[in-house]
Amino acid sequence: MAGDGSWVKYEFSVPVGGDWYLWGKVIAPSVADNSFHWGVDIKDEEAKAADDDKNNIWDFFEKEELRAYYTTDWVWFRLNSRSGKPFPGLELDQYINFGDTYNPTPLNLSAGKHTLHVIDREDGTFIDALFATTSRAHRQSPTAVEATDKLTTLWGDLKQRR
Repeated sequence: MAGDGSWVKYEFSVPVGGDWYLWGKVIAPSVADNSFHWGVDIKDEEAKAADDDKNNIWDFFEKEELRAYYTTDWVWFRLNSRSGKPFPGLELDQYINFGDTYNPTPLNLSAGKHTLHVIDREDGTFIDALFATTSRAHRQSPTAVEATDKLTTLWGDLKQRR
């Protein structure tokens, strides 16, 4: 966790290289509380609240017709990219499980160790767990995964420090 409480870093390994799709178990209660910044394989000092070539915005239910899905319950939501950099795809084109449009953000990762920084953006958005798959068409809610630490605890600590 950042000393100033602005981000948490999740270390993970993938067994094979290729396109991976990440999901987060999140709470996104409103249009004012529905996003994080994120970065993959960046240095700690590069983890910042920015939409640039190293960090992006992970939005939940941003598309107008999806705002009815805002909730204070935990829901699984796939990683997306607002601007299309550094990973491909535009956020409003990436929705899954809502109609026929399906174009999630792929993370092209080599086999081995990686990091995901989840960076504070809006104080009412929370994350509890992560799920990774190589299936672009994965449509059901991910099943439980083994975690070293619960992200909710880390995220709660982060929020209290601000």
